[in-house]
Amino acid sequence: LFFSVHLMGDIIWASCGGEPYNYLAVEIRRRFPNHMLVISPLAGDMQVAYLMPVDRYGLGLYEEEPSILAQGCLDLLVDAIAARVTEQLYGEVPGLGRSAGGQGPRAMADEQSKVSDH
Repeated sequence: LFFSVHLMGDIIWASCGGEPYNYLAVEIRRRFPNHMLVISPLAGDMQVAYLMPVDRYGLGLYEEEPSILAQGCLDLLVDAIAARVTEQLYGEVPGLGRSAGGQGPRAMADEQSKVSDH
């Protein structure tokens, strides 16, 4: 599942294929409370995919039936977007030591990323 993250001043703009539950926005806002957030679902590499919280699987909900993504996909997407925002804001992901290629904290602002779909 492809996603992208862009920083525009104090605004975080994240886009992704598929339809994530609002947990994505809630969790990104919790992790970055001093930034405004725009989420653009159904963007880029379109997937027939609902991204549901782990506790929603197995309840017989419509969203689970057509989705091609597995349980836990939403948590992976949230973590990947948060890591990308952290990298853009601070130049590296704490604990991973990854830097933005030595080009400054916003060097990867327009780069797309991919989260494994299993």
